[in-house]
Amino acid sequence: MTGAGDAIRVLHVIDSMNPGGAQRVLLHLLGAMDRRRFACDVAVLHGPGPVAAEFETQGLQPIFLARSKWDPRIPWRLRRLIHDRQYAIVHAHLVASGFLCETLRSRLRIPRLVVHLHGLYRSHDGDRYQNMFEALMYRR
Repeated sequence: MTGAGDAIRVLHVIDSMNPGGAQRVLLHLLGAMDRRRFACDVAVLHGPGPVAAEFETQGLQPIFLARSKWDPRIPWRLRRLIHDRQYAIVHAHLVASGFLCETLRSRLRIPRLVVHLHGLYRSHDGDRYQNMFEALMYRR
């Protein structure tokens, strides 16, 4: 068994704290993780959002990288966070987070990356940009 200082540092990156299935999955995943083995943080591309309070009740303070999803500083803030806290694993949830982390993996200096898309491909009627990013991600 590892001590608290030996815990593997994991950063979960998610698009937003708006209500959705991926946020629920992440909340349950974090609740089930052995905190002696894994030290987890949650970075949110933009926010805040209504689901953040549920993470806080589990002792997790989401780290919001920007207030708007259009903020061009998000990649640099994510890179600084990964560098400063020395995460061993980055687990990206949803298309925007997955696309950002995978596309900029070397620049963000992500040592190990898990991308979890959570949804059905091309299930967003009328949102061609979302479908375009999903097509790119599913091809990878």
